[in-house]
Amino acid sequence: MSSRSRVAFAVATVMSVVAALVITWDTAYLPMRVALVCMAGGLSAVPFVLRASGRLPALADGRAPAITRGVGWLLVGSMTTAVIVSFRDSDTTERVTTGIPVVTVLLAAHLIGIQAVTARPTSTGGRGLGAGAAFGLGAAGVWLLVVAVRPPVPGNAGLATLLVFAAVVGAGYWSRRAGRVGAALTAGTIGSLSIVVSVGSLMSLVPDRWVPQIVTVAMTPAANVSESRIETADPYVALLLLGAVCGAVLVITFVPGLARRLERLFEVPASQAPASALEVHTSARP
Repeated sequence: MSSRSRVAFAVATVMSVVAALVITWDTAYLPMRVALVCMAGGLSAVPFVLRASGRLPALADGRAPAITRGVGWLLVGSMTTAVIVSFRDSDTTERVTTGIPVVTVLLAAHLIGIQAVTARPTSTGGRGLGAGAAFGLGAAGVWLLVVAVRPPVPGNAGLATLLVFAAVVGAGYWSRRAGRVGAALTAGTIGSLSIVVSVGSLMSLVPDRWVPQIVTVAMTPAANVSESRIETADPYVALLLLGAVCGAVLVITFVPGLARRLERLFEVPASQAPASALEVHTSARP
């Protein structure tokens, strides 16, 4: 890794930590503030640590890899910011011990997956990466268009999931044969995360009539809307998981030698393997 790249990653990590500290300045629950700051700093440091340790190859040059990485990093950064803003006033221990670690792992899978598919060497190529990013963002664009034409925001992730799968198929079909896997998985990763980010943004910006009526038992109508804004994002966690799975498969597929190392890790030695029925029957003969 070049010295310029090291400086860039270090600056990005420091800026992420500082931004998290500023956003959580008024957070009274200290464990929550520490967890959120660690999440921001950890996600920023992951690419640097993996690249510096040689576990990820060098980043590929060219416009398509750079744009795809930029889109992925921007989406992860936006989602991280949304989580920090949403959790900063919470004093729930469960969110500190479970919620934030789970979200961090899911976002890290997106981030590392995008970095893996845009690293050297990659068989996806510029056409495949461009198709993956375009179809992924296109899925989010179509979802936003449907919401704009027929509000409110859907209270379930059915339409979003269908659009992500359509993006996966479309990107795989559009790209060349050698890069279909990378293009399809890139579309799934970017499409899933972009829709989840869109849901969070809409719930913070749209008027009340755009909010689905999920909560109806609060004390006042205004409280119903406020609680519904929070609950609307819950079904889309499954979509975040789908994107993380696509990112994890990207890592396994495009990090050289990783699939082989995983096979060795789970391989049962021949001396410990259970004997077959034929071997047992043969050895039992006098």
